[in-house]
Amino acid sequence: MFQGKISQIPPVYSALKHKGKPLYKYARAGRPVQKSARQVTIDRIAVTRVELPEIGFTVRCSSGTYVRTLCADIGHALDCGGHLKALRRTELSDFGIEEANSLEALEKIETCGQLSEEVVPMGPALRGMPALMADKALTDRIKYGKIVFRQEIDCIAETDYIKILDPAGKLLAILYQGDAADKDRFDYACVFHHDD
Repeated sequence: MFQGKISQIPPVYSALKHKGKPLYKYARAGRPVQKSARQVTIDRIAVTRVELPEIGFTVRCSSGTYVRTLCADIGHALDCGGHLKALRRTELSDFGIEEANSLEALEKIETCGQLSEEVVPMGPALRGMPALMADKALTDRIKYGKIVFRQEIDCIAETDYIKILDPAGKLLAILYQGDAADKDRFDYACVFHHDD
């Protein structure tokens, strides 16, 4: 019942925006705004602990899923009510909790002067995005904001976004398939400056 594509009503206390303002600001001002239901995907949900009245579970879900709403919906379906007591995110954008550092650990690392070794550079941070290592000619074209044509990066399949790495492996730009009428070119989402 709660796996696959489900319809979910966003909570009035959320960062979702209405007319450019987060919903929680309306709610705190006593003027809650209820947004219409949205479709989200629950890939997997598994009960990990039952100590009534508490139940623990893990969930793998799409971006935009409200886990506290999921808890309330499950409680409603069980006809007993339910709410979220604790939440721990263990993965986001292909980064797992095992790669994270505590604030205390980061303070120690920084004290030792090794903080830069722990920071994931921008290129590798965009793990799910297709990448292309640019040669010097393409690197220069991007640095000067020239149009990038699909034939220059034809090794990449049809994609919305692509990260371009310079010959040193640093993130140079993120390009996207812009005008739907012109599939032969990419537009710039952003360009990064590196001191050489």
